[in-house]
Amino acid sequence: MRKRSRARGSSPASQARTTSFVEACVLCGDERSCEACVKTARCEYCTARGRCGPCRNIHSKARRAAGFVSVHVRGRGGEPLVQPVCEGTSVAALDVPRSRGSLDAYYRQLTTVVAGLSCAGGSRWLFDEGSSSLQLSTIEAKDQYETPAWVWRFAVRTYALDRDAHASSLNAVLPLYDSPSAPGPVPGSRYWLNPAYGGHCRAIGDVLARYVWQQGCAVVALLPALVHLSWWHDFVMRADAIHYLRTKLSFANPFLDVTGAYFYSFVLVAWEPTPAQTPPRWTPLEPPATAEDAERLRVRRCIVCGKSRILPRHQSEPTAPFVCSALADSSVASCDAPCHVWRS
Repeated sequence: MRKRSRARGSSPASQARTTSFVEACVLCGDERSCEACVKTARCEYCTARGRCGPCRNIHSKARRAAGFVSVHVRGRGGEPLVQPVCEGTSVAALDVPRSRGSLDAYYRQLTTVVAGLSCAGGSRWLFDEGSSSLQLSTIEAKDQYETPAWVWRFAVRTYALDRDAHASSLNAVLPLYDSPSAPGPVPGSRYWLNPAYGGHCRAIGDVLARYVWQQGCAVVALLPALVHLSWWHDFVMRADAIHYLRTKLSFANPFLDVTGAYFYSFVLVAWEPTPAQTPPRWTPLEPPATAEDAERLRVRRCIVCGKSRILPRHQSEPTAPFVCSALADSSVASCDAPCHVWRS
């Protein structure tokens, strides 16, 4: 196989061709006027959505030199969602996509006010497990996929849900939540459930037995519309209501930076403790026209202690100025409380 030359400007064709990359630059937006854009303007190996390796290196060095932490995600309107965060600085508010790069920006802010946290290079962080300033949670990265906010907000509002099942302090959608190590459901609670998909869907029967029929809980779950499988007819068709989503869903994961729509359609299914006497109602569910704040990683710095805190997904924006006691998560709603960090 002939090795492709990476030399720039080595042929008349490469000199005449303009790069195919169309994404906005972190430093100069769509102007293409910064030094990095000028150097990479004639590259024939970049694609519309991705730069080649040498061009990425040039832009990465330029971002680091300018003090930027890049978040490689774009908003609904196509605008680049990038927040400048310089080393050793602490800004009062940080609104960025829920990605690993955004968590890095949050951790960099923590290093200025708490001990026991240090960067080992790139996105690798060292945590002092004995530090009283940090509340370290060990999580499974594959369990951190987050349901779009407009879906669970509809479920919480419509069915008066009060507890999140199988959640963490980062992705919980209600103030009360059960971690994966929780002993079991709280009797009489009304649960939101975003279960694992694939072959795990058949386990919905065990969940319903423990939560609904044994403990008297209500459950609202988001499930793929797989009407040809036995678990669908055994359990979904015994529900009280089914809302079919008229759009495909994308699940963000701040620890894996996964993007793209899921390949199945989804339904929102509700079971009440009292068995349904009639077949479930089917109603459509469509997304709102505007984006939700809960789709962002919102970091706020307390004006009293200077600590940076991540607002829970379910919390509305507190009135300025921000103080730790305004947090909806009671475990950290104090200036003396440790700061959340996560290890996957």
